[in-house]
Amino acid sequence: MKKQSPYLESWLLSIVILIFFNTEALASKEVNIEKLLSHMEIADNYLKRKKGLMYRENIEEDFGMLFIWDKEEIQCMWMKNTSIPLSIAFIKEEGVISDIYDLYPFSTLSVCSTDKVKYALEVNRGWFKEKEIDRGDTLLSSEIK
Repeated sequence: MKKQSPYLESWLLSIVILIFFNTEALASKEVNIEKLLSHMEIADNYLKRKKGLMYRENIEEDFGMLFIWDKEEIQCMWMKNTSIPLSIAFIKEEGVISDIYDLYPFSTLSVCSTDKVKYALEVNRGWFKEKEIDRGDTLLSSEIK
């Protein structure tokens, strides 16, 4: 019986790992959110970010609120006093989505980005999935610079 080279096994394992971990990068795309959202509110100062979508009973189907911070940092959000089920994307300075989470009405549990981000986009829950927008995609907007 012929013995296989240990190098062949290592090489095959390396290829499988490379393909598995690079699938996200290969599948990423650019998405112009201004074409997909009917309206986007900007929360670019402390008071606007603090209030967010609190106390609203509903939002349009393709409405979004873009949170903008002065610099990239780990950011956390919660749903205190927010009755609308939402999804949130945490977005790096260059527009790449770091994380997407579903948020639950009135939850005071903080949901945090896994990377330093400059932006977050809140939309109706399921909107990102419906529009086939995923982690690793790049969002384009005149507000994301």
